[in-house]
Amino acid sequence: WDTDEGSPTHLEWSPDGCSLLVLHQQDERLHLYLVDAEANGVALHLASGLPLFWDWQPGGALLAVRVTDSETEASTLQLIDTAAQRATRDLGPVGNFYSPAWRPDGGALVFARSGPREDRIVLADPEGNELAELMTYPGRAAFRWDAAGKSLAVAVAPNGEGPFSVLELLDPATGAAHTLFEGRFVAFRWLPGDGGLLLCQIEEEDDRMRWCVVPLEGAVTTIGVPFMPSREAAVGLHFFEQLGLSHPFLSADGRHVVISGEPLGEVIVAGPGSDPTPGVMENDEDDAIAILVAPLDGGPTVLVGHGQFACFGVGAPAS
Repeated sequence: WDTDEGSPTHLEWSPDGCSLLVLHQQDERLHLYLVDAEANGVALHLASGLPLFWDWQPGGALLAVRVTDSETEASTLQLIDTAAQRATRDLGPVGNFYSPAWRPDGGALVFARSGPREDRIVLADPEGNELAELMTYPGRAAFRWDAAGKSLAVAVAPNGEGPFSVLELLDPATGAAHTLFEGRFVAFRWLPGDGGLLLCQIEEEDDRMRWCVVPLEGAVTTIGVPFMPSREAAVGLHFFEQLGLSHPFLSADGRHVVISGEPLGEVIVAGPGSDPTPGVMENDEDDAIAILVAPLDGGPTVLVGHGQFACFGVGAPAS
């Protein structure tokens, strides 16, 4: 696939590995294409808007896409059949959130509807039929299922923009919710085993960031050193709902988190045979951006290289 105009800004493999999603910027809008990886040049145009956010149906061909009209700023949710076997279903106006979230079994998804005072998180079937209202929230929210599909982590930014300020744990079966974390943060995801969540906290004094583990029960623990992120890393953390899936900041085995930026604490330099990398790339620039890896078990933060942005590979951990 190639283009004479505009530029691709994001690439993401489909769950079956046979197609590549291309987010392409052109004409002051974003365009989402599905490119067949086995048939050169074959591409399906899926949606256009500014911005676009999406989530793949696990084990299926449906793509749930939140589309915002660049002129009216009105947002809708579309269910797109990437196999092109049926027409796209438009679920109508939606509330203030970025990405919809499919339940891990692919049998339901959550998104938000606008409300008179607060937006409503709703549970819907794969056809888009609403099954239940789960909770309401002020401002903007982000939501993530645990691997078992039994709990939903909900982050809320009451002002409608900027960092989140509270992380709630919601039981979709009962509607019960309680607060796991309060404080400014920009990204979160479940840890393997569903025993807690990893989030990137913003400290109040000088906007430095720090990774934290938030257990379902017990005290929050900090991971690695505080840091000031690189520009690319800051974008990735603020738009974690998309980039966090295709460019993970947490290793597949849940043992390490990656940091791209200036460390504000003591680090050690990786050497031959060190875990998780065999060595450090040389860089002669005094202000070079560091690539660091911090273990979640409380060990030291390790300098493994230099560059603008780093992530782990996508996939299951090696057995």
